[in-house]
Amino acid sequence: MKNRHVRLMVLAVSLVFVLAGCARKQNENTRIITDLAGRDVALPKNVNKVIAVGPGALRFVAYLGAIDRIVGIEDMEKRMVKNRYFRPYAAILDDDFFNLPVVGPG
Repeated sequence: MKNRHVRLMVLAVSLVFVLAGCARKQNENTRIITDLAGRDVALPKNVNKVIAVGPGALRFVAYLGAIDRIVGIEDMEKRMVKNRYFRPYAAILDDDFFNLPVVGPG
């Protein structure tokens, strides 16, 4: 009898968590994405400002053609040599890019 109550309680709690996970807060100005950790994140539908943080992030932004949306860079990116053979995407970075505010060490 006690075992049955425990099972029912576990089932009830699991159901609450499943239903809570299904309740996504989304409206016409946001979209829900699932990040690499499996978390649902609400983001604006239109993103105009980006900060590429982490190894390779700036490269991906460059390849997406969104360098004009970068509003801050890591210190490492400022210190890196603008060499298109070492970093092929660096060819599209103008001098204004290197005057952006630093957002972290990199």
